Amino acid sequence: MKTPSIAGGAGDIMQRKHAEKTLQQSHQSLLAQQIAVSQLALALGDPRDLEQVYHTIYTHIQALVDVQAFAISFYDADPHHIRTEYAVYDGSVVDATWVFPIPLLDPGTGTQSQVIHTGQFLYISDDFDAVTSTLSQIASRQPNAEDNKTLGEVFLAQAMQTGSVLRSALYLPLRTEGKTIGVLQLYSHLPEAYTQADIELLMALANVAAIAVQNAKSYSVAQRELLERQRVEISLERRVAQLVLLNDIGERIAAVSQLDSVLERAAHLVQENFGYRHVGIFILDREWGKFVMRAKVGEFADLFPPHHHLELGQGMVGWVGQYGVTLLSNDVENESRYVNLYPDLVPTCSELSVPIRVQDEVVGVLDIQSTYLNAFDEDDVLVMQTLAGQIAVAIENAWLYDAAQQELAERKLAEEAFRESERRYRALFERANDGVFILTLDGIHIAVNRRAHEMLGYEMGELIGLSVREVVLPDEYGDSENRRAALLEQGSLPLYECTFRTKQGTLLPVEINMLVVEDDAGQPLHIQSIVRDLSARKQAEAALEAERALLERRVAERTADLRQANIELTRAARAKDEFLATMSHELRTPLTAILGKAETLQEGIFGPLNAKQVASLRTIEESGRHLLSLINDILDVVKIESDKLKLHIEPVFIPSVCETSLRMIKQAAHQKQIKIFYELDSKVVSHAIQADGRRLKQILVNLLSNAVKFTPIGGAVGFEVVGDAVEERLHFTVWDTGIGIAPEDQTRLFQPFVQLDSRLARRYTGTGLGLALVALLTEMHGGKVKLESEMGKGSRFTVSLPWLPVYGTRVSGATVPVAEVGVNTVALSYPIEQNAPLILLAEDNKDSINTFSKYLQAMGYRMLIAHNGIEAVQFAREAHPDLILMDIQMPEMDGLEATYQLRADPYLKTVPIIALTALAMPGDRERCLAAGVNAYVSKPVELRELLSLIENYLDIN
Repeated sequence: MKTPSIAGGAGDIMQRKHAEKTLQQSHQSLLAQQIAVSQLALALGDPRDLEQVYHTIYTHIQALVDVQAFAISFYDADPHHIRTEYAVYDGSVVDATWVFPIPLLDPGTGTQSQVIHTGQFLYISDDFDAVTSTLSQIASRQPNAEDNKTLGEVFLAQAMQTGSVLRSALYLPLRTEGKTIGVLQLYSHLPEAYTQADIELLMALANVAAIAVQNAKSYSVAQRELLERQRVEISLERRVAQLVLLNDIGERIAAVSQLDSVLERAAHLVQENFGYRHVGIFILDREWGKFVMRAKVGEFADLFPPHHHLELGQGMVGWVGQYGVTLLSNDVENESRYVNLYPDLVPTCSELSVPIRVQDEVVGVLDIQSTYLNAFDEDDVLVMQTLAGQIAVAIENAWLYDAAQQELAERKLAEEAFRESERRYRALFERANDGVFILTLDGIHIAVNRRAHEMLGYEMGELIGLSVREVVLPDEYGDSENRRAALLEQGSLPLYECTFRTKQGTLLPVEINMLVVEDDAGQPLHIQSIVRDLSARKQAEAALEAERALLERRVAERTADLRQANIELTRAARAKDEFLATMSHELRTPLTAILGKAETLQEGIFGPLNAKQVASLRTIEESGRHLLSLINDILDVVKIESDKLKLHIEPVFIPSVCETSLRMIKQAAHQKQIKIFYELDSKVVSHAIQADGRRLKQILVNLLSNAVKFTPIGGAVGFEVVGDAVEERLHFTVWDTGIGIAPEDQTRLFQPFVQLDSRLARRYTGTGLGLALVALLTEMHGGKVKLESEMGKGSRFTVSLPWLPVYGTRVSGATVPVAEVGVNTVALSYPIEQNAPLILLAEDNKDSINTFSKYLQAMGYRMLIAHNGIEAVQFAREAHPDLILMDIQMPEMDGLEATYQLRADPYLKTVPIIALTALAMPGDRERCLAAGVNAYVSKPVELRELLSLIENYLDIN
């Protein structure tokens, strides 16, 4: 009866051990997967460069599994295609212009179509024919184009050229927000290249990649919409300003009656308000059949001779005068119609000529020139065309005025001359493009042209004898009478707008120019009014206003969309920060116990150790410190890139920081039998530099560590410090006789997470963060990094920082004598004296409690343990400890809230509190100090440093 029971028990034990081993392997695989996902998420933190996002996804996946060919494709619902946006073969990026959209077929008829429809991965493990068929199938679905290649054709051609055979293919869905947005394609020349664990890991990475790509595309769309909105706003503002200027110029031109004065005023106003290099106005001389320059202003004004003219059809001005069409040339050397009569005087590069029309007849040309190429745009054309119309009105008004004056003068000479003059005036009067009204001083119509009758809907002659009251809108008649009274007093009025009422009762918006015609004695004879129909212009203004309102609505909608996009980006950034903070805490907490135990054992707290045990403990501590430095490097890079790392600038003693940095790499150099050469310029021996001492040491240690790592056994490493008082620069140079760096790799050397040798079988380890931190921290100090290297002969890194010598100042980093690290044995002092200082440790991690409490008890302190913030407050009020070690992340109540309550207690507000926490993100230290702690210590911490800090606060208290 007993034998089966024993056998059964042994079998159960073996099964349990096998299950435990399987579970442990599963946990290790899950941890590796989480680390890979975290690293990819960290690398994809910046969504601004979509091409860089694709490249980062590829490099992370290529570092994990074998990838001969790689592509990222996306599904486009309209026109129902899959398009490839990024492809790599054998490490080289395939030109995206080769890739054509792939029609999305029914599920099951194509690999990518099947993945898009099902949202599941597709794996061809070891089938050369299937992979080749898939690529050929992709190639056959493309449009026929002689100069372009499809993705499938490219991959097949590359495989044939290299002689490799693609035997495995893995298609992974890119999913976000419950939708499959694309496909991640991996091809390998290995059979069964991807295991189930690989596929699970790659699926997790594909989810992270899908989110990053979606964020990058959203960011790109938001940026384009923002630029478009800014362009529309600027264009609208410019157009409104132009309209205001045009209106002002038109009023000022219309107020002048003499033609030459009109032209000079117009030319000056155009040049002053629009800043053109040269403005000229040509008027057609009908007798000569030539266009004569009657007004000129700007750079070329004094270069043209008097009476400068162009024949009809000659040059751009003559051509515009002949054909009545606006002509623009932004490079006159390429304009066949351009003629320069004075090439030695007038260096024209761009020219714009606009016809001036009066009653559909070209009577002049408005010409602007510039010494610059591409000086004018479409807005300039529109503005000058509008202005040409206003000048035409002013010219016509001036002609009418001149004709009227001439007619009155000729009346005195002879009746015949008077009648001839009247005919001329009548011709102009009747042909005027605007309505012309001649009124008595009381406002009765005595002469009205044909255009005026047409505007108001009256038959010819019906307006004669009617009062102004009959045509002016009743609501505006009072204003009209006031203007007429002012006109009689002043002799003229500026342009103004009002509303007429037609014979049919409709309303007509008009623009009026009025003046008083006087006799030879200067007495007023009658009132002349020129009226322009503004219906078309009002309709255009209304359309422009409607367009402006529409643009404002669109801008408001785009602004709302951009605001929402910014909210999403902010949320994503906050999520990243929270993730980094959590990972920092979770990694630092176990490191605290590991390093604390190693330090406690080395100091002999639990008894003496033999040489092998000491060596093992040193290895454990060195590995833990190395892991901690990697965590710190990653956090430093994130802090710098998010602009959350602040430098603490103070005087730093140069020899001290150099000697400290050399001591930190001394052991590694000794193990490789590397000679260290150290040369310090005598000019800087007694000087200090303004810098962050901790970060400066970090820069130097990273350079020295790299020099030792990449220098073979028996080589040499040098450290030189030279001060340049003239340029006020301090040069730190680290050289080595190591492997050297190829020129093509030097540009990538200072990028985060870049290892020049990224193979799985690479010789040198590391994260690729050291030199990136060197460059970033140097730039934050206002300095720069210089690299000189030759393959096989070593490298030379020089960090140059601003240097203003500081004398006689107490500085950080005082010189500490160099001593070999040994094992210090501390005898246990149990029982602890009853009057020994009492320390309250608030900590929820059992390993940390065990490490800190046993060490401090061995140092002669009484210990009181609280496992959460509630117990910490309760025990402190009951026991009144001499000092409190406070963890921040604890269950029930966190350390910050516990500190607030302790500081509110009058009996405990002066008790020293040291925050002992794994939080190490930007702002954590400030939050802890604001809560009332006396000191902030980031886990893991060296127990000797913690002991020194405790003794210091107990002495002060």
